[in-house]
Amino acid sequence: MALPGQNTQDESDPGQGQGGTDNRTAPCSPVRPRTNRVRLIQHSNLKLRLQVRIEDLRCLLDRDSFWARGRRLGDLRKMLNGSQAVVSAWHGSDLVGFGRATCDGVYRAVLWDVVVAAEHQGQGLGSELVTMLLSHRHVAKVERVYLMTTNGAGFYTKLKFHEHHGQKLMIREPGNSCKDKSEPELY
Repeated sequence: MALPGQNTQDESDPGQGQGGTDNRTAPCSPVRPRTNRVRLIQHSNLKLRLQVRIEDLRCLLDRDSFWARGRRLGDLRKMLNGSQAVVSAWHGSDLVGFGRATCDGVYRAVLWDVVVAAEHQGQGLGSELVTMLLSHRHVAKVERVYLMTTNGAGFYTKLKFHEHHGQKLMIREPGNSCKDKSEPELY
């Protein structure tokens, strides 16, 4: 678990990276704890540590989530660049937790991809990741924070999230045209 004073915002140690290719053949091995210390990092706008260690992020998502498996390295870089708040958790040199948020800084924010390695679940790390995301300068003052979950409602309820029955989740799949074919085109 993170020790007091271990939450950092500095990315001065980007670590060793895997390079910038979309090679998906590298195996994802389980995280092997070397120490008891987990360090949380609230990333700057550049997200250097994760940009350099993008393969580690891909492995965490492939290994410990069902919704984010198979994401391409280039798309993960775009995802990081489009996220206003990003938090990661490191156990030694291993990435063991991740979460991000997108927001407008005033009205709405959405939490995405909160993931904790299986070996570190049930120890409060997920709560720390979410708390750090919620305290991020871009997220902390918005009117409302949203998230979508399939299996984590109980976890998020403990963090004061609740189901909102007055709204419905609506999804638009790629490739669906917005244009109604019966309407004439206007020039």
